[in-house]
Amino acid sequence: DIADAVNYRTVAKRLIGLVEKSEFFTVEKLASEIAQLIVTEYPGTEVTVTVEKPGGVVVSDRERIVVLAQAGS
Repeated sequence: DIADAVNYRTVAKRLIGLVEKSEFFTVEKLASEIAQLIVTEYPGTEVTVTVEKPGGVVVSDRERIVVLAQAGS
């Protein structure tokens, strides 16, 4: 049913709002909050969030965090 589908435009707007008003000190917290927002607003979903921070680690050209979440977890 189309009513049960994820509206990616709505999700993108919510994520932009979350990031714009946030003051997260770590990319891990940002990724976790993004995952939580999606599984809370779309019960029964599973999400994988990948956040990259270019230049985040001195010995690497980027830092990458991957968070997996399911509704109810």
